Amino acid sequence: MKPICDIPLYRCSAKQFAHDLRDAVTAAKEDLRIRSLGVTEAQAPRVYGLMERHISDEYGEWSYNQVIGWLRLWVAARQIGGQLFYVDKKRIDKVLRKKRFEGHGHVFVISVSPAETSSQVAHRLFAALKDLSSDKRFKGRYLHLETLSNISPFLDWRQLVASQENADNGYPPREQSPSDVAGRTASAEFFIPFAKDKEEEESVYQSIKDFLGKELGAAFSTRKVRMVRFVHDGKRCGAEVGRPQAVTGEPVIAILYEPARHLYHVCTASRGVVRGMAILVGENEVRECHDFDTPGKRPAPTRKSTVRLRRP
Repeated sequence: MKPICDIPLYRCSAKQFAHDLRDAVTAAKEDLRIRSLGVTEAQAPRVYGLMERHISDEYGEWSYNQVIGWLRLWVAARQIGGQLFYVDKKRIDKVLRKKRFEGHGHVFVISVSPAETSSQVAHRLFAALKDLSSDKRFKGRYLHLETLSNISPFLDWRQLVASQENADNGYPPREQSPSDVAGRTASAEFFIPFAKDKEEEESVYQSIKDFLGKELGAAFSTRKVRMVRFVHDGKRCGAEVGRPQAVTGEPVIAILYEPARHLYHVCTASRGVVRGMAILVGENEVRECHDFDTPGKRPAPTRKSTVRLRRP
């Protein structure tokens, strides 16, 4: 795993910050007018000006001062992901002082296929970054992607990931030939987030199946599900391996299918992997479902049906 850049997470956008500052100045001027028994800004411009400068100094500049977190972007063998560092405060005020950041783990992972172009990888990366808005730590905040957007067209994302895979294996990067990618699709190679190689992926996947099978007496199919979209309480929801799950805010590690009870088991670190039971989704409410590709076989067709989110 190799870090490549840090993306700032702001309390709010620059536009919202300017709006907050204007509101604070307006409120302070009104308070000053009341306390001075009706003396207006026109009558005491210097006093009002000093007060406005004081508030502006309290707020400071938007850049950097309003940062409440950092998203460290990293690449690994066949994966790109992000690790969050978030301000250690119970309440985040408009004026931020003495900030200390704590690690909050990995918040998303995407797999990268050798068949994808650099632009395809970049497109999926930015889609994953935008999807972070469903995470409660990102909700209402502003992930500042301008710098990454500016340099992304000049980066070879595919080669960046490939070089890391080769580095992990102890070999120098090599050029890929057309035969490396012939006949493969761009989006559906099976992976387990944070696993270092295929052997560990299979080991982790099997341990999840064994754990849940023993706890629930469940028998899981051989399907390796990549994504499900469903409806819960009238709202559209979804779960995809490597992306944050709305209930826990943690990346989805695996999705298992139990044919006997027609259930999907959505597994995150605290729900079905390290502890606890998986999030259960009924097949009768699933709107869309995609499996990972099976080597040598055509991708599984999209499954249409419906989802109710059940918690054990």
